[in-house]
Amino acid sequence: MRLILFLIPLLIFSRGFSQDSGLEKRADEHFNRMAFVKAIPLYKRLTKKGEPSQALYRLGECYRLTRDYERAQKVYEQVMKWPEKPNEAYFNYGHLLLQQGNYQQAGEMFAEFSRRVPEDERGPAFAQTLNNFQEMFADSAAVSVEILPFNSDAADFSPVPYLDGLVFSSSRDPGKAVVKVYEGTGEFFLDLYFVKETGRKDSAWTTPRPLKGEINTAFHESNFTVANDSATEAWFTRNNFLGHKKGRSEDRMMLLKLYKAQMKGKKGVSVEEFAFNNDNFSLTHPAISQDGNTLYFVSDMPGGFGGKDVYKSQKTGENWGPPENLGSQVNTSGDELFPWISPEGTLYFASNGHPGLGNLDIFAIDLTQSGQRPKNLGYPFNSPFDDFSYLLDAEGESGYFSSNRPGGMGGDDIYRFHLERPVIGMLVQDSISGFPIEGAELVLFSGNGVELETFVTDSVGRVSFKVDRGNFRVQAVTTDFLPYTFPFSTQSEAGTSEFSYTLSLYNPPPAITALVIDEATGKKLPGASVKLVNLTRVDTLARTSDRYGRFSAKLERNSHYDLWVKFPGYLVYKDHISTTFNSYEGDTIIPMKLEPVVINKVMRLENIHYEFDRAEIRAQDYPDLLELVSLLRDNPEIRIELSSHTDARGNAEYNRSLSQRRAESARSFLIRAGVEGNRIVAKGYGESQLLNGCKDGVNCSEDDHFANRRTEFRIIGFVEGTQIEYQNSKPKK
Repeated sequence: MRLILFLIPLLIFSRGFSQDSGLEKRADEHFNRMAFVKAIPLYKRLTKKGEPSQALYRLGECYRLTRDYERAQKVYEQVMKWPEKPNEAYFNYGHLLLQQGNYQQAGEMFAEFSRRVPEDERGPAFAQTLNNFQEMFADSAAVSVEILPFNSDAADFSPVPYLDGLVFSSSRDPGKAVVKVYEGTGEFFLDLYFVKETGRKDSAWTTPRPLKGEINTAFHESNFTVANDSATEAWFTRNNFLGHKKGRSEDRMMLLKLYKAQMKGKKGVSVEEFAFNNDNFSLTHPAISQDGNTLYFVSDMPGGFGGKDVYKSQKTGENWGPPENLGSQVNTSGDELFPWISPEGTLYFASNGHPGLGNLDIFAIDLTQSGQRPKNLGYPFNSPFDDFSYLLDAEGESGYFSSNRPGGMGGDDIYRFHLERPVIGMLVQDSISGFPIEGAELVLFSGNGVELETFVTDSVGRVSFKVDRGNFRVQAVTTDFLPYTFPFSTQSEAGTSEFSYTLSLYNPPPAITALVIDEATGKKLPGASVKLVNLTRVDTLARTSDRYGRFSAKLERNSHYDLWVKFPGYLVYKDHISTTFNSYEGDTIIPMKLEPVVINKVMRLENIHYEFDRAEIRAQDYPDLLELVSLLRDNPEIRIELSSHTDARGNAEYNRSLSQRRAESARSFLIRAGVEGNRIVAKGYGESQLLNGCKDGVNCSEDDHFANRRTEFRIIGFVEGTQIEYQNSKPKK
């Protein structure tokens, strides 16, 4: 009955048929004013009189338009045998076949309609879509649907959240002593009702009650809409009736108009007409935007694309602008009905002109983007029957729609759905090392390029978020890697509710990707402090190794860098990097092996030896001592013992004294080089710690004796005030 109320054509293919008898004339009069219930028995009498005629076709239409699809199917089977049937019969019969699930034969009907009426875009569109209709069932497992218990055996549809419940349209028995019946269907006229969920138990709702005040009348009221659930201004549809006055078109029809009411709770007052209402065509199905400044509606006004089109009107100040047709992007030569606009600018509407699974299907289109085509929402929102009046709640994860599909309570029924929004899991990693990247920003965009949200990867390079069904892309942005754009879709696999992706980011040359590890064990060292000093333009980069001991940094071309890596309990790692050569790649992992500080571990200065019976530092020994200077400068917290040794020739006491002079000589060199004296203990061990068997009384070569004349050092502790703890001569773990 809802379809009859909302803009079913008044005349259908009346040309070319005779209307000789009074019986046919009376039947056509009922048909033209949409009194289909009264027209049916008259057409049935006419069809029994002889050859198929206009009466048979219109009888089938009466059944179809009153949604008695079983009888309509039987009549149309006879109509299709008639050689003089109108072309529109192929299209209408195709829809009836869709409702039977007979997609192959339905496709044949749409193809024939396309051949006969090539200028009508609906035929080829429906025929082509039916070749791939399985795609409309792709994501059905990700949606749960329930029929709401307050539905009746009459028409119930178009719920809208308001206050603490829902306002919906219904033709249920209002329970009054004297009630008009709509002759189009034999059912009661539509009114607006309020209902709310009690919360006492699952699916417990209050008894629906009609809205109070000046909204409901003896005629049709439906399609309540508000900008938000606490708005004080509402729009709705009513027959042409205001102030106890009926308005009629030139052919004496009470068409439909848009009205605005001021709401005081559940009571409507101060009802007034929309400025662009007209007695000779209908305006219906209002949907107001969230900001209250754009009104979407449906009309069969002249100048459209055929059938019923969706329009909008923009509010400027206190006035509404003239209706604007949404164009061929939305409208077809069929009917586009029941619009609803989301806060993000997506228009949801029902259509029998765009190809789908049945008569009316629900579609969505992003009005913020040009050049888009409506997308069929597919099953379970759409079925072989009529599906319409879709809307989402504020969170975008639940909502409502209406349908006359089997399994309901009768007529149109209201369904609630919950979207199992897909969960997207992403791992962001270094393309070279494979290690995760912490702190990467992922900017999420819709398929149309609208920025939606930004996420940041955690300490293991991961991020998780929910999205709707659709097409998206993310752009990964970090300090040291090239921006990376990754498109993905949540519609690719039927029923999939979790999607996992890996984003590999590249750090192009010149760059450095390094792994900080323990030299002895290979253990990764997280939290190491890294400093890269650009010697070419005096600039410093600071980094910290991640939980895997990894760090990356972009470098400048044609530059020289000094690198320092520090970690508690380890000697500073130092290196030099140059990007002045074309061969520099920077796309491999550089292992940076840190040497742990071990107390009392002896380290030999390999190239420091002494002439026989001499204590002076030789010039050729300077490089090793300068390396020790560098080590002490880079690690200012350590104290060392600098020890000197002699060979076994000569008196032991003399050798001890000689080695002490040699140790003091090396210490003086370090002090002159800038190392604090309190960090160096000089110790001469004489011949007490020989490296070989060249002791007193043993005949050895000069080279063997030379090997014993050496200088060594060992870390013996730390400068006072240094906060480093050790255990068993090694750093605590």
